[in-house]
Amino acid sequence: MSGSERPEQMARTTLSDTQVRELLEDHGVAGREHVQLAADHDAGVTRIRSFERDIHIADLIVSLPYPWPGWYAVQAAGNRLAAAGAAATHLSARILLPEQADSTPTDESLKAELLHACSTFFIKPTHVETILLPQLNSPLLLVTALGEQMPAQERDEAVEATSDQIVLIGPHGLETAALLAARHAGALARAYDSSFVGRCRDFVRFPGLSALRLLALCRAQEGVSHVVLVSEDGVLGAAHRLAGKLAGASVIHEGALTPEPEAKLICDHFGLDPMHVPSEGNVLVVVGNEMADTFVQTMLAMKIPAVIIGELKDGENHMLDKEAYSVRLPAPNRKPLQKLLQ
Repeated sequence: MSGSERPEQMARTTLSDTQVRELLEDHGVAGREHVQLAADHDAGVTRIRSFERDIHIADLIVSLPYPWPGWYAVQAAGNRLAAAGAAATHLSARILLPEQADSTPTDESLKAELLHACSTFFIKPTHVETILLPQLNSPLLLVTALGEQMPAQERDEAVEATSDQIVLIGPHGLETAALLAARHAGALARAYDSSFVGRCRDFVRFPGLSALRLLALCRAQEGVSHVVLVSEDGVLGAAHRLAGKLAGASVIHEGALTPEPEAKLICDHFGLDPMHVPSEGNVLVVVGNEMADTFVQTMLAMKIPAVIIGELKDGENHMLDKEAYSVRLPAPNRKPLQKLLQ
C-alpha cells in the first residue's frame, strides 16, 4: 500500500480453507474431516456445516485511526453474524502496526477496548495479538467472529413478499457522524456547539449500533417476512441486496429517509446523501401491507426509530422522487465519503 492509498474504513476479507479449519479447531469444532466449506457467502459471513454444528464466520478489516475501533469491530462482526441468523460466541483479533510505529499505548488501549466490548456483548475473546509489519503504512485491525446458528431465527426466505412495505429500523447515520466527527473535528467544532463533536464520536459506542436486538425484535413481530442488515453499503446497497434476495424490485421513496439530527447536520454540512452513507446496525424489514403501520407503531412505542421508506414490486429497482417521478435505483456510492475520510 502506497502512502497515497488508504483502505476503506471497513473492508471485507476472505479466510483461506486452512485458516478456517484452524479457526474451527481453536473453537472446539470436532472432526476436521467432518467440516465442509459451504458455498454460501452473504454480507461478509461464511457458513460452515459440520455433522454436529452449523457455524458462521464473519471477518472484517478496520482501518485506523477510527473512533472506538475495537468497539466498532466487535459490533460490526456481531451484526453480520446476527443478520445471518447466528449469535457471536467467540472472537479473535490481530492488530497490525507499521514496524517503525510506537506500539505503546496504541495496541494496549485497543486490546483493552476489544476485551471491554466482548464482555459487553457476551463474546469470548480467544486470541488477541499485535503484529509489526515493515511494509505497512497505516495500522489495521483484523477481526474474526464465530457463532452458531440460532434455530429460532431461521425464516422461510421463499415467502411471497411482492407489494409488501419496506421499513427502515434503527437510528440512521450514527456511524457516518462518528467517522466525520473524528476526521474533521476542528472544522465541525468551529461550526457547531463545542459538545457536538464529542457526542458524535461516541456514537460508535451507542447500543443502537448493535443489530442483534433489532433483528430479534423484528423477526418476532407479526407480518415480518424478511430482514436485511444495512452496513457499509448504506440503505441503497441494502435495498439492492433485498431485491436480489427476493427476486423482486425495491421501490424507495426519496425523502422518506430521516437520519438522526446530528447525522443530518453532518451530512448537510459536507453535502452527503444519507442514502449512500454507511449506517451500522440499521436493518431493512419487509412487512405485509396490512401490518406495516402497526409494526412501525410497535417499534416507535419501544423508542426504536422506524419509518416506511418504500415497497416491493415486480419489475426493476427504482426510486420515486417527491413528484412521484420514477428513476432507476442508483447503486451505492461511497466515493464522496471516502474522499472526506482521506
